[in-house]
Amino acid sequence: MKEKHIKVLFLDFGIFDGHVCFNNTWIKTLLSYPELDLTFCANDDYLNKFTAFNPYLTKIPIPNSYYKKRGKFSWVISDFFTILWAHKHLNLESYDYVIVSSHNTVSFFLGTFFQKKRLYLICHNNLSKLNNPLYQHMIRHIGKKNYYIVFEDYIKKNLSQYVSSNRIFVIHLGCPLPFNAIPSNQIPEWIIKLKKNKIIFSPSRNATDEFLKSIQENNSFCNYLSKSNIVLAAKGNLSSNHSNIIYIDKRLSNIEYQSLFQLSDIILLPYPSSYINRVSAVLFEAISNNKTIICSDLPGLKSYKTIYSKIFFYSSINDLANTVEIALNESQTDLIKLPKEYLQPDIRTIFV
Repeated sequence: MKEKHIKVLFLDFGIFDGHVCFNNTWIKTLLSYPELDLTFCANDDYLNKFTAFNPYLTKIPIPNSYYKKRGKFSWVISDFFTILWAHKHLNLESYDYVIVSSHNTVSFFLGTFFQKKRLYLICHNNLSKLNNPLYQHMIRHIGKKNYYIVFEDYIKKNLSQYVSSNRIFVIHLGCPLPFNAIPSNQIPEWIIKLKKNKIIFSPSRNATDEFLKSIQENNSFCNYLSKSNIVLAAKGNLSSNHSNIIYIDKRLSNIEYQSLFQLSDIILLPYPSSYINRVSAVLFEAISNNKTIICSDLPGLKSYKTIYSKIFFYSSINDLANTVEIALNESQTDLIKLPKEYLQPDIRTIFV
């Protein structure tokens, strides 16, 4: 470990609500290291989500003007100009370490041609296209000038085919703090009505519309929901033709999200086969809140059975009803204690 007063910049180019919990965990952990002087740089409005750290954290806002056009086809260009802004205005060389919380791979590849400082890049879904030769080239080029941070050893193994393994750090995602109990008088009425049934909540947008559509078209599963008094509440913008399936196409408030999460009997994470080389933050939210989880049986997800016993897997829609039944009825007293590295990310490993 270096001497005290290591200057660290925690830099987030994104404005993802889904990363607020992750950023909170990393900022809290970094602030717990007394030898660090920490600065957080992010979108001006996004910084308002981190007011709890105000007395302890230096903040640098990225002007909102860089985030006004964030459509499907303008994301890469606008993100590239945000990266250029950082190189021009942040004096990155003045920091001992610069940790980038989220980034767009294509934009960052373009930005490396203007880069002088080696950065530490946290990979969320950046490696999901590693089978694409163009992405392989960009990942390899970025890795020559930077370090990667991934969340699991198997991701490092896959990435090391293109980047030297000594440029890849494994820092487990870590569990967020469990949600505070929501007072009953603050729980939204529409959620209270749902609780007359058992609730399966699918909170991740990464559950594809194809999966949700196939759920509706599976008469056997729909009949199972009706007979068992189970409601499936899923994030999505489809229209439901079944009274026991509810699609939520709006952004939930914190109280709505946490109330529905806490009152649900099962958290359903039906990730597609393309969900590779990434880790589910929602899964760790569910673990932190001691929820029963059902996931698609992807190899990267199945590995978590060794650290948490209340997780179950299904292989197809036809198998889902049986998996739900097992998950609802199997005794869950034999919980596996989470390893220390999953309780709080060990970020110090990059400072050694």
